[in-house]
Order: sequence, then C-alpha cells, then structure tokens
Amino acid sequence: QMARIGHDASKSERYRQMGELLLSQPQAFRPGAREVVVVDYFRPEMPELRVPVEPGLSLQENAERYFKKARQSARRGQELSEEKSRLREELKFLEEAALALQKAGNRKTLEKWEQALRQRHLLQGSVEERASYRLPYRLFEKEGYQIWVGRSAADNDRMTFGLAHKEDWWLHVQGTKGSHVIIRNPRRLDWPPDSVAHFAARLAVTYSAAKHARYVPVMVTKVKYVRKPRKSPPGTVVAERTRTLFVDPLPD
Repeated sequence: QMARIGHDASKSERYRQMGELLLSQPQAFRPGAREVVVVDYFRPEMPELRVPVEPGLSLQENAERYFKKARQSARRGQELSEEKSRLREELKFLEEAALALQKAGNRKTLEKWEQALRQRHLLQGSVEERASYRLPYRLFEKEGYQIWVGRSAADNDRMTFGLAHKEDWWLHVQGTKGSHVIIRNPRRLDWPPDSVAHFAARLAVTYSAAKHARYVPVMVTKVKYVRKPRKSPPGTVVAERTRTLFVDPLPD
C-alpha cells in the first residue's frame, strides 16, 4: 500500500524528505513522468511512496522544488507561531484592561485605558477614524520574505520602532532621504538571501530621492542596531554595524 504524503511528519520536514528520496533513488525517475515511485526510507516499514513531479524538469530540479517548499513551509510555520504569540499578548492585555476598567473609579483612568487600547488598534473609533487608518508601509514579497517599505517619515518611525522585530533587517539609502525598508526575519537568520537583500535594496532606492540615480549605496543592518536620537525629526535615525549594497532602482 502506498504511503500518503505528510502522514506523521511536519509538512516542512515531509517536503524535505521527498526531495531527499528523489535524489537517493535516481533509477526510479523517468523523464516526462508525472510521479516517481520510491521506497520511503523515512518510515520504519519502508513503504512505496508516489512523489508527484513536474514532467518538464530534471530529477535535481524536482528535488529542489521540494526543498524550496520545505523552506517556505518552515518560514510560514515560524510566522504563524509569531502571530499566535502576538495574539496571546494582545489577549492578555485585553484581560488586564477589562479588569482595570471594572475597578476604574474616575474619568482619568478611563481615558488612560482608552488611549492605550487605541494605540494598539484594539478599540475602534468613529467611522471616519476607522476609514483613515492604514498600515504605515507598502507590502512586497520576495521568495517567501515579507518586505515593508515605509510610506512617510512618520510612518518610517512607526514601522521601524513600533512594528518591526529587533532581528528584522533594516535598509536605507545612504546619505539621502527615503523610505525605511524592513525585511522580516522570522527565522532569525544573520543575513537574508542575496536575491532578497538586493531586491529590498532596490526598493529602498526606488522609494528615495535617489530613484533616478544608478549604483546607489544602501545601508543594511538589523533593527536592533538602529536608534533614534532624542528630539530628532521624524524618520531620522542612526544606524550601526551596517553593510553596504550598491544597486540600481527598480524599472518603472
């Protein structure tokens, strides 16, 4: 009997296993076939497993497709875990707010909690206020990585210091005005894939005063190495431990 994909392993791990099974049994691969029947050495009973493949790709290319799916699935799992943690924190905050509001005996206390709830966007205001709310960044994606591009100087501050994680990567064109750019880093890697870093750097140039220039230097560091001087204008920061990428803007 054929084993089903993902029987008792995580989705990410199972994709990785399927890629390794393809590479370990090249004799089972037939050019043009839509599936490959392999022995599943990852199961104690070693059943046969039908692995779907793309008929126009080689064995190595099909295996890499599964490795890529494994990486993407792992990233999505990490992002989901982070989202759960965030929601748990918000739930805990709401429980604390509910208890405090029950005990509140004056308007000042009520106004304090109202402001705190609005800052976290947990309390809806008027129809006009709800309609005016928007994310402080433009959202892009590259190879499974989320990339945020700040919309304004004030949005840059809110995005970098209020929403980004300290281990996310931060980018900005060197020596000129422009959007802060954030590459989300759910796996807490030291450096993003080069293709992702260069795409984000090109976004930083595109959304800057250097958008018509060529070979523009872009600083890259982690959010934890970015700080805002006291009383500095919106969007003004000091970045340390930076690396520099030289890139062109994206085409129109």
